Amino acid sequence: MDFQKLNINDKFMIQKYYHITKSKNLNSILIRGIVPGFCKGITTDFYRNDKEIKNFVFLTNNPKYILENQCGKEWCKKHRLILLEINTDNINLISATGIEFKVKNTISPNRIISIKYL
Repeated sequence: MDFQKLNINDKFMIQKYYHITKSKNLNSILIRGIVPGFCKGITTDFYRNDKEIKNFVFLTNNPKYILENQCGKEWCKKHRLILLEINTDNINLISATGIEFKVKNTISPNRIISIKYL
């Protein structure tokens, strides 16, 4: 996987938020939304030991960093991933690491702006 081909413009990163997950989760997401505990997404090491991790959905404003530093190329080769751009208007984003944000509630399918297979 070539992370350079994500083609995400850095000047807009503050305004855009993404959810990274395995593509096998897409059908469920399009029906039920992104549900905490079912499809939390890929998160940073900071939260891997958090007992409450299952209570949140994770979004990022820097998917390239998450993919390069948290997933690793070998893991990405094993799993077909998707990048979902999410409309976060009126969603309470809880800053976790500066590039990662927690959301306590289910994110409705109608908030998905775009889907990109990686």
